[in-house]
Amino acid sequence: MGSNFFRIIYYILVIACVGVSSYLSYFGFKASFGELALPFTFILGIGLFGADALLQRARESGASVLPPLLIFTCFAVFSTISNFTHIYTNFMQADVVRSALDSQYAVFRDDLVATRKRLIETPSFTQTRSARAEVERELSRLNDQATDPLRYGCGERCQVHLNRISELLGKPLADTAIPALGSDPAVVEAWLTAMQQAAMRDFDALSTTNSYPALSALVADIDTTLLAFQTPEQALAANQGLDILGKLAEESAEIQRRANALLPPPLVAHTPINRTLGRLGEVPYAIENGFIEMPNPLATFVSLILAAIVDIFPVIFALVAFSPEAGRVAKPVATRGRSAILD
Repeated sequence: MGSNFFRIIYYILVIACVGVSSYLSYFGFKASFGELALPFTFILGIGLFGADALLQRARESGASVLPPLLIFTCFAVFSTISNFTHIYTNFMQADVVRSALDSQYAVFRDDLVATRKRLIETPSFTQTRSARAEVERELSRLNDQATDPLRYGCGERCQVHLNRISELLGKPLADTAIPALGSDPAVVEAWLTAMQQAAMRDFDALSTTNSYPALSALVADIDTTLLAFQTPEQALAANQGLDILGKLAEESAEIQRRANALLPPPLVAHTPINRTLGRLGEVPYAIENGFIEMPNPLATFVSLILAAIVDIFPVIFALVAFSPEAGRVAKPVATRGRSAILD
């Protein structure tokens, strides 16, 4: 009676533990194996159940428990790995995702800022920007002289600034009548507007002879990209998580390509964005993070214990609850019965 009771308890325990282990294994393998996760989990479950049954029979019959333990170990290793992947991922996913985003955002921003600095330090960019600033400064002075409330119009000092603008542009500013001193303010205002538009139009046409427009456009795109990807909190708030790493990688590679098409040697070299960081749901990444990088040793230890113990419980129970003597209890009774009949 006692032996049967322990067998019932044992097989209830085996079914429960194998069921829990199979559940954990399925989700541990799912990200890595996809549709093969279910059949692979089924094989592990049947193997563990069979090994536990063989262990119980060997223990009661007095046979060596080494063969069933070896079979159990083969299945338990893979089961523990998949169990660990799922449990450790649940423990660490949020922390590892945040850590991955922090590190890759820093790489991304540092590369873009360094590339932007290289672009604005090129001679084409600095010289053209300096020339533009001087043209705008002379236009401002021209406006101040021509709109003097006491002497509206373009006198001698005003024409000095007009000539300076023509020198910067390499051509006369415009073939229009210059309003004399005392001209109608409306006429002067209209003339100034025409001069400013003509000056900037001629300057933009002049700047197209070098790489300034492309450099300026790329600098503007970098500024826009840096604003779009300021902090990891933006990605987390938008529920983008690790998917944002792919976008960072594409943006970084595209800006590097465009910059190297404009810059002289040495070319810029962005650090590749690691798209695999934080992907704990897959077996290789969970093992790497848990046992090699090990950001949280306690989480690794607890996850490993929980992953293994669910498979080990039935083995411990079988070794303690069953023994060869339990299977031999009925034999002396049967012998005495036969002797009594014979007598």
